[in-house]
Order: sequence, then C-alpha cells, then structure tokens
Amino acid sequence: DFLNAILNSKLSFAKSKEIDVLCSIENDISGIEDIDLCNLIGNLLDNAIAAAEKCDPDLRLIEVKISSAGSRLVIVVKNSILASVLKENPDLNSTKQDPSEHGFGVKTIKYIAEKYSGSCDFFEEGLVFVGRVELHRS
Repeated sequence: DFLNAILNSKLSFAKSKEIDVLCSIENDISGIEDIDLCNLIGNLLDNAIAAAEKCDPDLRLIEVKISSAGSRLVIVVKNSILASVLKENPDLNSTKQDPSEHGFGVKTIKYIAEKYSGSCDFFEEGLVFVGRVELHRS
C-alpha cells in the first residue's frame, strides 16, 4: 500500500509535467521494510522527474521496473536527460538552488542499498539516465 501510494503520487506528478511514464512492478516485493522501499523509490523518482522535465516535452520519459530474482529485488528507474549528467557531475552532487534541500537523495539510495547488502549503480545509455538498485531480501 505504501509503495502504491508513493508511485501513484510521483508518477501522477510526472504526468502533470508532460512526462510519459512506463511502470512495471512484480507482485512479490516482500522482504524490504516499507519505509526503505518508499524512501528509495521516492528519491529515485524525484531525481528522474527533475531531470526529465528539463527535456523537450516530446522526449520526456520515465520508466520504472521492479522485479525479483530469487532473494534479490531489482529496481531500475530510467529517465530522459538533456545532456550527460555523469560527464558534468560524476559524483551526482545536488544542483538544487536551496542548500537546505539537497545532498540527501543519492546518499539515501546508497545507504539503503548497503543496508540490504545490495548495490546501486548509476549510468547512462545515450540520453537516458539509469539508476539500478539491487537489494537482498530477508
């Protein structure tokens, strides 16, 4: 229920920004605390929305895929980008204007991945930014 609420809220907001949204979620997402899953997805989607809305409206896209493989839960969020993010900002430091609002998103994502003995990776496929997080479920 919590994940459903976060996804509906964030993806509805993305659609209001004229961002096309694709979402695929497997039924079994057990083994991860609700608060961690919501923080993880929320931060990934906040970053994806901020980047995608800078693109031309015809090219705005966010894709969310949550799947499981054995004891692993794999979360992939892809979004369109205007230009290479990693070339200009390889450490993914916040670019928000207000210093009190930034610096926690990527750190939170990495912390949650570590908490579940998992990993997170950020990379690009052309003008698509990809955040991939793998968690080991209890």
